[in-house]
Amino acid sequence: MKSISRLILAGSVALVALWAADVSGKWTAEMQGRSGNTMTVNMNLKAEAAKLTGTVSGRNGDTEISDGKVDGDNVSFSVVREFNGNQFKQNYKGKLEGDTIHFTVTTEGGKDVLKASAMRVALFVAVALYAWATVWALEHWRAARSDALLYKQG
Repeated sequence: MKSISRLILAGSVALVALWAADVSGKWTAEMQGRSGNTMTVNMNLKAEAAKLTGTVSGRNGDTEISDGKVDGDNVSFSVVREFNGNQFKQNYKGKLEGDTIHFTVTTEGGKDVLKASAMRVALFVAVALYAWATVWALEHWRAARSDALLYKQG
């Protein structure tokens, strides 16, 4: 029985490690724009061996990535965007750490350098649900404690 439990545990750990090491999937990041406003960027990435394809969202919808590469935990790709009739290229270089990719985003010519961390959408949802549940539990605990104090005083 112990050996089966250990085998199941080892398999679960290996499965989680493999899933975490794969960059394929949906990611979300908060990035600072040129005007200082924070915007949410969604990425849909697919890795096949060392090649990376996918899209990155922006103000004008999804944009295909180009020059996408995966080398171990290192990820890189480019996105060509258009703004006021001018095209500019953003180069994304990141390091995958579990369910987070830490990106450095530079524009061609090096004018702008941004730092962003993208989280797997599933993790993002899980964290949001956990935060909601924690607030709900604390509110109910506070209300019950408040009622108990009122009852004790009355």
